Order: sequence, then structure tokens, then C-alpha cells
Amino acid sequence: MLWPKRSVLRPVSATTCLVPVFPAFRHDTQYLARPHSTNAQGNTAPGIAGKFLAKFQSIGPQKRTQVLDANQLQLLSLTLNKNHLYPGYPPLSFPPSQAANQSASVLATGIPVPPGYHLVYFTPQFLEEHLGPDGTDVSYNPDPPFTRRMWAGGEMIWPRDRGDKRPNLLRAGQIVTETTKLLSAEPKIIKKTGDEMIVVGVEKTFENENGIALIDRRNWVFRKALKASPPGNTPSRQIPPVVNTLNSPGSLIPTTSTNNVYTLSLKQSPVTLFRFSALTFNPHKIHYSVPWAQDVEGHRNIVVHGPLNLISMLNFWRETRNRGDKDPELIIPERIKYRATHPLYADEEYRLVLEDTPESSKIDIYNLEGKVKIYPRYPLCANPEVMRVAPLTPLLRTAARSQHTTFSARPIIISQKRQFNLPSLSSFAPQFSAPEPRSLSATRTLPFGPSPLFQTISSIDAYKDFLPFLTESKVTAHDPKTGYPTRAYLTIGYGPLSETFESKVECDETKWFVGARSGDIALQHKQPGSNTKGECIFEHLDTIWKLEPLKSNSNGGERTKVDLTVRFQFRSPLHAAMMTAVESQMAGLMIEAFKKRMIEGGRR
Repeated sequence: MLWPKRSVLRPVSATTCLVPVFPAFRHDTQYLARPHSTNAQGNTAPGIAGKFLAKFQSIGPQKRTQVLDANQLQLLSLTLNKNHLYPGYPPLSFPPSQAANQSASVLATGIPVPPGYHLVYFTPQFLEEHLGPDGTDVSYNPDPPFTRRMWAGGEMIWPRDRGDKRPNLLRAGQIVTETTKLLSAEPKIIKKTGDEMIVVGVEKTFENENGIALIDRRNWVFRKALKASPPGNTPSRQIPPVVNTLNSPGSLIPTTSTNNVYTLSLKQSPVTLFRFSALTFNPHKIHYSVPWAQDVEGHRNIVVHGPLNLISMLNFWRETRNRGDKDPELIIPERIKYRATHPLYADEEYRLVLEDTPESSKIDIYNLEGKVKIYPRYPLCANPEVMRVAPLTPLLRTAARSQHTTFSARPIIISQKRQFNLPSLSSFAPQFSAPEPRSLSATRTLPFGPSPLFQTISSIDAYKDFLPFLTESKVTAHDPKTGYPTRAYLTIGYGPLSETFESKVECDETKWFVGARSGDIALQHKQPGSNTKGECIFEHLDTIWKLEPLKSNSNGGERTKVDLTVRFQFRSPLHAAMMTAVESQMAGLMIEAFKKRMIEGGRR
């Protein structure tokens, strides 16, 4: 599991800072190959990057001018399931039963464009025949074979260059000029695989009659194209079952703890992704074509747009800042810089956790696998004249902070090393009763024989390579007769929480049974550097696998019924709250992970 390096910030000058995280696309997707030359020298990353950079530097900045249409803002707000562009504004839509007697509000010329909403303007302008095979805009692509494009992150800045230090707002009806220029094209080597790639940086500035209102820098990674698999060689993946806990797609359910920690649960529907693609004129197939997303690029479902999640985060942050004492139109950040790590998928719930501390307000996003979705590298800051954050107790304490604060016009990164003190989490909720023991279960019929399934389930050393929530696994003792593991160290991680403990393992092939029990045993046999009793996430954690051979199917293929039961009890109510969004799906996800492992290993 990748852990983001969370930047810890102290107040600088007259600025209060928010550090965000933000989900995006995966970096192991596959695209159809485009025809290209086989010249060895010309196909190297340094050669192509140099040629690409020289080409666009000779062309110079590209300019486009556009009138910002208020209708785009209205449609985007409705796509986000927000019926008011700003709090207190008239509704933008009415239910069909009321539409005949009510007139929806029409946004007036001059209304400010909320942060991030500029992404529905200056969209790509190309015929379909000029798009890439995956539907992407290729206007800033290097030459083949580096045609597999992945969004890698970026930065947005809202300058305060005027005398009153307030932002120069983009407004509906304004004539705005977008200037695009290539900043960089750097060849890189992927350490794990040795593969070449090119990282391209582009800067877009948006200027109205008052000057530059927004600077939007974007980074893309381009890797070599892969040939498509012959038809039938790539099995279509089944979308895992999803437990719908939200009232409607895109529902917003913010909750506030006594420690000023806000949470927001989101689940984007395919309809929302389609509408957002249409508004941004983004035909990238991973956002609407399930066959392409699954069979070509290896995703389990269509992917939520990175920009859509960025806008959702900015909206969530603004809503928590809006305490009624400021004009909501003026709650504008100074900057955000981010780096993408993992994808989010349609119809899967994920959670935003915003935490206010004396130094900053931080947002983490957690998906079904507990992964944080972005590397925060620079803060999102708000003008103090617009927003105030009262000094609050931090939820997560971070080590290695600077002893001195330097006041500067720019935010200062104090530390990028994450080291969390879990006892402090428990101490924040003494008023809550201890969490109740919980039990989850799932049953699946898998197209494999019981023996290879048993071998995969009992291979605990390999768990870290494919199981969600597990970041490390190591067998420390084996049965001298059977060779199966009897003890193992496991590290479970979810977002910022991590715990290493020892499990007692029982493997009985005659009964097709694998069990792992953790609790007091983990406290008696501690791995160096692992948690003490007061730091444990779990009071106990038990997993029980039972396999039942079934009759072969009509084609003679073997089948096995798999039952998984997970029993656990959290030590802290805050840990329990953070896992609420995913715990009901955990058992099913684990079985699906083993199924995928079997398919990838070709085991039957």
C-alpha cells in the first residue's frame, strides 16, 4: 500500500492552510498500440522528450478566448447533485411534480465561478477521428510509442496580486483568455520495472479584464503503448457487489465530531460520470465504457474523474468554512498542489475525512481498500480575510515538526514524514462507549477446485501482494509435519491507521479449513517496533475460511463453495467510525481478491 507523505504546515504570515488529498487514475493501465517507427534511437524516452519539448517551445504559448456561460455552471451544479450554486441562492431545479408550477433559477451574469468549476470551460475541440484510441485528447502527447496517457497530478493557484489581497474572481459572462504553454517534458525510469516514461507538464492561465485570475498546472505521464490482447483472451471482470448506504448517487452526508473532524461519504453513479464527461467534453473511455475499463485497462469498473473529485473536495472544504459570517462567494483557496496515486470507481462508496488542527485543515480520501488517494505536496490555503479556522486539537499528531516558524508569503512545508501516535486517537473520544464486537461473512461459489484454493489461502506470505487492507505478511512458524504455517505476523493498514500483530494459524486440508486468530497472543509475542496494547486498533481479529467441494458444472469444470467469516472488535470508536464505509464489504472483497489471484496465477 502506498502511504502519502502528508505535509504538516504552520501558520505563515496571515494565512491559514488546508492540505488536501485527491483521487485519480491508476498507473498500470493498458492502451491499444498506435503505429510508430521502429527506429531505436528515435524511440528512446530522452530522444522523444527532447523532440517534443523543442517542438512546443518553437510553437510558443497557445491562446483561446471564450465567454464563460452561466448555463455551464448550472449544469455542473446539478451534475454534482447540488441544487444551489452557493448557500442561500435560489434552487436550480425542481422535481417533475413541481416543475409545472415553479420556475428554476437562472444564474445571472456576473456570478463568481466556484473554485474548480472552471474545468467545464475551454474544453478540447477535436473531431473524433483526431482522438486517441482511448478517446483522449492527444494535443499534448509525445510521439509514439509513448502514447499511454495517465493523469498524474497538478497545481492550481488563485493569485492575490491586488491591493486588497482578495482574489480576482472569474465570473459568468466574462470574456476570458486561456493561455497554454508546455513547461517540461522529462524522461523517467520506473524503478520497479525499468520501463521508460515521459512526464509532461503544462500550464494554463486564465485572464479576465482584471488580470490573471487562475493558474492551472497539470502533469501527465506517458508510457509505451501495449498491444491489445486478442479477443477472448482477457476475461471480463465481474463488478464486485456494492452495498448502497447513501440516499442517492452523489449524496453528501457530512458529520462533525467533537474534535472538528468532518466526514463526507460519496458514491458516484455512472450517470454522474456520463454527465461530467459531457460537460467537460472528455471522451476518455475509462469513464463510461465498462468493457474498455475492465478488459483493456484492467480496472474493476469505470473510473471516477480526477477533476470531479477535486471539485467535490473543494466544495466540501468550502462548506465546512461557511459559518454564516462570510460571503460564501469569497471562500476561495490560494493554492492546491496534488499528486495522483490510485483510482476510484463508479457505484463504490468512498469517504472524505477533513480534520482541523492548529496548523492546518487536512483532507484524506479513503476507498474500499483503505487507500489514500493522493500525495499532498503543497497546501491549499485560504485568505484569512475570507476564512478563519479556530485553534483545534489535531486528530493525528505528526512527528519531526520544525521548532521555528518562518513567516513568508508562501506556505512552508514543515515535515513530509508521516508517523502517527495511535493512542492519541483513542483519547479523543472518552465520552463514547467501547465499540461492540462485529462479525462479517460472505459466501461465493468459485470456478476452482478446493485444493488450489486451499493452497492459495494458506500461502500467508503472499497475502501482502493482493489482499486489501494488508500491507505486510510474514510466516514465522510452520507445522513440522504438514509444512503449513502456524504463526504469522500481519500488518493491517487503513488510511493513516496501521497495526502489526501476530496471528495463530490453523490449516487443516482434510477439513478444507484455514483459520487465523489474533488477540492476546499478539500482545504476548510482539514484533519489534509493533504496537503496544494501548495502541492496538483491534481488541481481537479472527478470520475463518471454510471450503466445500461442489459437483462439477456442465462443462466438467470444478467448483468450490467458499465461506469467509471475519470477527473483530475495534479498541477505539474513532477507528470503528473510519471503517464504517467499507467494513460491510470487506469479506466479499477478500474473496474477490483470492479469486483474482487464482485467475492471474492460472490455477484450477
